[in-house]
Amino acid sequence: MDGRRASRNAVVGATQTLLSAALLFVFYRRILDVVGADGLGVWSVVLATTGVARIGDLGLTGSAVKFAAGRVARGADDEAARVIETTVVSVALLGLLLAGAGYVAARALLPVFIPEVGLEAARTLLPFAFVSLWFALVSGAVQSGLDGTGRLDLRNGIVFLAQVAYVWLGWVWVASDGLVGLAVAQVVQGALIALLCWFALRRVLQATPLVPWRWDRALFREMLAYSLQYQALSLTRLLYEPVTKALMSRFGGLEAAGYYEMATLVWTKLRSLVIAAQQALTPEIAMLEESRPEAVNEVYRAVNGLNWYLSVPLFAGIIAAAPLLSTVWIGRYEEAFVVTMALLGVGWFANALSGPGFFVFLGTGQMGGLVASHLTTGVVNAVGGVILGWALGGAGVTLAWTLGLALGALHLLLRLDRDRGIRLAVPPNLRILALVAVVALGLAGGLVAAEPASLLRALGAVGIVGAGLALPVWRLPYRERLMGVLRRGIGASA
Repeated sequence: MDGRRASRNAVVGATQTLLSAALLFVFYRRILDVVGADGLGVWSVVLATTGVARIGDLGLTGSAVKFAAGRVARGADDEAARVIETTVVSVALLGLLLAGAGYVAARALLPVFIPEVGLEAARTLLPFAFVSLWFALVSGAVQSGLDGTGRLDLRNGIVFLAQVAYVWLGWVWVASDGLVGLAVAQVVQGALIALLCWFALRRVLQATPLVPWRWDRALFREMLAYSLQYQALSLTRLLYEPVTKALMSRFGGLEAAGYYEMATLVWTKLRSLVIAAQQALTPEIAMLEESRPEAVNEVYRAVNGLNWYLSVPLFAGIIAAAPLLSTVWIGRYEEAFVVTMALLGVGWFANALSGPGFFVFLGTGQMGGLVASHLTTGVVNAVGGVILGWALGGAGVTLAWTLGLALGALHLLLRLDRDRGIRLAVPPNLRILALVAVVALGLAGGLVAAEPASLLRALGAVGIVGAGLALPVWRLPYRERLMGVLRRGIGASA
């Protein structure tokens, strides 16, 4: 595996995620001030309705990374370019058909999930949501080309620049046009990513033409068997965000859906910070599988240890900071937001621990374990969301999603044990860190529970967890390994 390239991709990916999170933190506060939690909830649910049309890529976006990376590793650049072109053309055409059909279906179903008070706004936003979806599908296909060539650093840089444009345009337009301004800004963002990534790809892979037009039937058929397995992941994901947000709106109301959207943004950005380094695994593992397949498990163990080392303090720290975050971001202690943050934190932590296994299976083409674990997550979320949502309201829907994330992650790790002989266990030298995190979170929770709205106690909760974890984090050998990755990444980017 090319350590310098992987390190560079990891560093750039993590930097992009941090900067993106900071931008969106400020931007969501702006949206909350202008349209309120109810308006944010409407936009969140409308975006979720586009989920069914995401099957329009047939899984080709994911398979393009593996197939392009394999050809780049063999020096077959022209074939790699045709893989990417075939993917982009296929996704653009299929996405257009499904976006049109999805719009008709979603418009008919909106009254089922959106309360009457938000229905008119939702219908106005729906066309923009599906146009944005089409650009997202096409840009995803183009991004897979950059990933396949190992240039995740370029892809992450472009995504960040497009996000800056989105925040700037949205900041201006949401004040004059409300949610419609936000929707138009998101359409512009998707178009920018697609165009800029394509021009970057042409510089990296010179066999790529100015405009994607070639469609190779033989390559399409070769990719299809793998991509249909990957597509099964997309189908199971229909039981994720669309179902959760629809149930949240139904059982918790639009305000709860808005707070759920904000909490989800925090956790997905934090997870992305951890996963950003691991995304570089897919093309690297695909290349390694071509040359030294026996080394794949060794790479997994090294990455898994770093993953635990990063995830434990990051997730524990953000859970402890939920009351403080509510005060700063929303302007007051909001119990619904804090409870949602805490529950989602547990689920996304479990999900983050399965990240290295996910990318190993993806890079080696062992899709069975991925499909099975995602199906577990989706079924638990959908069935549990209906039952617990009916019984507990919005908190029940959040709890169901947390259980789905945790059980799906457990399923994937068990399959990793069965299929690749990698035992499910906490890395031995990280067990103390995990134990300290649990104890510190318990103490922090007890402090806040006594007086939830107290800013001093919210700060104290963060201090307890930070002080408790500081010494073990500093003393563990993973700190030096992490610094080595950073040094290689910065040196490779210079």
